[in-house]
Amino acid sequence: MKKLHRKIYLIGGEPELLVYGDITAVFKATELRTAYDRSTGLKSNAIRIYFFGGASCGNMPVEIPHAVRLLYESEDVVLKAHGAVRYGDWYGRARSVANLQQKQAIIVVPGLNRLNIDFVSRFIFRPVLDSLLAASGYIPFHAAGVVSSDGGCLIMGTAGAGKSSLVKGLVESGFQFLADDRILIKYGGPGGLFIHAFPEFIRYAGSEQSLKRMISPPDTADTVVPVTRIFFLDGNKSDDCINIRHISKAEAAAKLMQYISTNLEPELRRQAFTITGDICSTSCACVVNGWGDPHGWIQAVTDVLKGK
Repeated sequence: MKKLHRKIYLIGGEPELLVYGDITAVFKATELRTAYDRSTGLKSNAIRIYFFGGASCGNMPVEIPHAVRLLYESEDVVLKAHGAVRYGDWYGRARSVANLQQKQAIIVVPGLNRLNIDFVSRFIFRPVLDSLLAASGYIPFHAAGVVSSDGGCLIMGTAGAGKSSLVKGLVESGFQFLADDRILIKYGGPGGLFIHAFPEFIRYAGSEQSLKRMISPPDTADTVVPVTRIFFLDGNKSDDCINIRHISKAEAAAKLMQYISTNLEPELRRQAFTITGDICSTSCACVVNGWGDPHGWIQAVTDVLKGK
């Protein structure tokens, strides 16, 4: 057996994720950034993932017992469950087994060096990690975020809606950076909900013409803050009319559910739905329309956050 290397990752400033790998490519395939202060001890109940990707791991057995129930099946992916254990069969090659109670998983991707790293990250590694995070109380959302004077602000929108542009403009206006694409929400304190940063790189393009490259986010991405505001971006680049409309808690909850990680199985999604309702019951939610004037759009959101 080859010697395993390990890397520790921070979630919300705490060392809560440990990944073991047999080759360098497996750590690239996580697309996570290492930012660990070894003066802080690893949490005893941290998530542990053993990720094998070398050519020699093809014969490593990840056996699925007979008494299992089917969770999901498509032409390329089969997910099954047996108690707290989850099994994955990915594209006929990769295998995974995860124990949600013990917060541990094994992922085997034979010949990883010949596969697309981004593909492995998004369709094999991330679904396993999301299940373990949700079992640990963290609900992953597709969202960006900044910190205002009264707490954390979630920015929700489909791909291309303008989340990254808005975050960039808000940070330039003096707000702290939290996340560019993914955030985690977890209960903390006396029933409150807090944003915990996800330890991933930012895909940043210097201009609309340049290719996106991965860079490390600012140190403030390790901040943990309560959720106080939610902005849903409904930008239409042909619409010059900028409008920020406050919405009801029920409408906000319905919209927020669309941005829960799609990797969660039904039981964990029910837990996520409860959290979305609690977020909206204590947060101010708005829909932002109009994208014809990006600078005006950023200024309008800035004014709301500053109470103008």
